[in-house]
Amino acid sequence: MVQTSSRAENLRGTCATLLAIGSVVDFLYLLSFSVPFVLSLIGQNMISNFGCFFLQFLPNLGLFSSVWIVFFVGVDRLISVLFPLRYGIFEEHLCIYILPMLTVTLGYSIYVLVEAANWALFVYPDWPVLCTNSDMFSFGMSTMLLRNGLLINGVSIICYLFVGWSLFRCWQKNPSAVIKHRIFKSLASIMTLVVGTYLAICFIRLLLASVTDPIFILHITPSIGALLTITAASSNAPILFAFSSEYRQAFRKHLKKLPLVGGIFLTQIGQQQQQLPNAAVVSMVGVFNNNAIPQPNSVGHVRHITTIGGGDGGTAVPKTMAPVV
Repeated sequence: MVQTSSRAENLRGTCATLLAIGSVVDFLYLLSFSVPFVLSLIGQNMISNFGCFFLQFLPNLGLFSSVWIVFFVGVDRLISVLFPLRYGIFEEHLCIYILPMLTVTLGYSIYVLVEAANWALFVYPDWPVLCTNSDMFSFGMSTMLLRNGLLINGVSIICYLFVGWSLFRCWQKNPSAVIKHRIFKSLASIMTLVVGTYLAICFIRLLLASVTDPIFILHITPSIGALLTITAASSNAPILFAFSSEYRQAFRKHLKKLPLVGGIFLTQIGQQQQQLPNAAVVSMVGVFNNNAIPQPNSVGHVRHITTIGGGDGGTAVPKTMAPVV
C-alpha cells in the first residue's frame, strides 16, 4: 500500500494517504500476535508484565491508531461529498489537512499507552503474563477502551451511512456524478469488515462472563479473536484490488518485482497480453470479410466519356473514366 501510493500519481490524494497510513498501523498491530508465538518457541511461556509492556508497545500503538484511521477515512469521504470544492483545496494542502487527524490519532494512542504504563511498570510489574496485546491493561482500563472503541466505531458507521445515502441521491439525479466516488464501495467493505470484527470480539467477550472452562477462556477464545482480527487488519489491499480499478492497475504496475505477489501480477498480465493478439486477429478477420462483400451503394454513377478531338473525325481520346464515389 505504501509503495503503490507513493509511486502512483493518481493515488497521492488524502484518502489514499490515509489508507497507506492505515496499512502501516495495521501492520504494527499484527506484530502483536508474533510476540507470544516467539516466546513459546524459545520455551518461555510467561514473562513479566514489565517486559511485556515494551514488547507490545508498538503493536498497541498500531491498534488504537487503526480505529481512528478508519474513522478519519469516513470523515474524509464525507467532506468530499458535502464540500467538493473545498475538498479540492484540502488536497492541495495535504499536510495541513492530515496533520490534525494524525495529531488526534497519535495523541489518543499515546495517552492510552501512558495510562497502561502505570499499571504494567509500577503497580504490577512482576505479574506473569502470556504477553498478548491486552495483558498490559487493567480490567477497568480494558472496559474503558472497549467502550471508547464502540463509540468511535459507532460514529464511523453513521458517517459511512451518511456518505452512502448522499452518493445514492446524487446517483439518482446524475449517474455520472458519482464516478469519482467509486472507491467508496471499497472503503465501505473495509469499514464493514473492521467494525463487524470488532463487534464480534465484543460479543465473544460478553459470552466469557458465563463460561468457566479455562481451556475455552485461555486458548479457544483468543484464537477466534485473533483469526477475526488478522482477517480484518490484512484486508485493505485485497479489498481495494478487488473493487477499485485504480488500485488494481497501480498494484499490477508497481508491484510486479515483489517476490510473492509480483508473480501473480505478471501471470495475469501475461494472460491479458495473450488475449489481445487473439482479439486483434478476430477483428482483422472481420474487417477482411466485410471488405470482401460488395457493397451495393459504395460506387456511384460513372461519368460519361468525353472525347478530345473527336468532333472533326479525329481519334477519340477518353478524358476520364474514373468512377465518382
